[in-house]
Amino acid sequence: MTKARGLLAALAAAVIAIGCASDIVLEEPPSLKGPYSGLYVVTELGEQPVEHKQRIKWKFTDVSYNMVADTSHPFFDPLQCFCNVYGDYKVEDRVRLKQSQPGTSVGFGCETCRHDWEPEGSFDLDRSTDTLKLSQQKTAAGLLIEIKLLKSTEE
Repeated sequence: MTKARGLLAALAAAVIAIGCASDIVLEEPPSLKGPYSGLYVVTELGEQPVEHKQRIKWKFTDVSYNMVADTSHPFFDPLQCFCNVYGDYKVEDRVRLKQSQPGTSVGFGCETCRHDWEPEGSFDLDRSTDTLKLSQQKTAAGLLIEIKLLKSTEE
């Protein structure tokens, strides 16, 4: 009886070990790599929310990103003082952006840009449509940042 229990226990352990090993499949998140064009929206939250929009070009490589104002777009707003930025990113449960250095200004008459409007930190990712949407709410600053991107054929 003891041999039978021992054999049964060994058989059960082997079945569990073999069966469980194939159950664990970790898929990598879909790649964001490529060029995009889109809209960068900063909303100052409050009783009367104020939206600031700028047309942008965005590029993801394997590990880095780059955002610049799309000055060639017909709806480019030269009065918005948005920053051109670049840095590194990771896709985990959210998209995490980390700038390499403070952004540089763009826009007519802009001597500096609004660094508190720069994309930095953790963003929600929505890929439910053909538009890639990154969003972040900076509660302490009273800001909502939305980045809406369409895959582009331009490099």
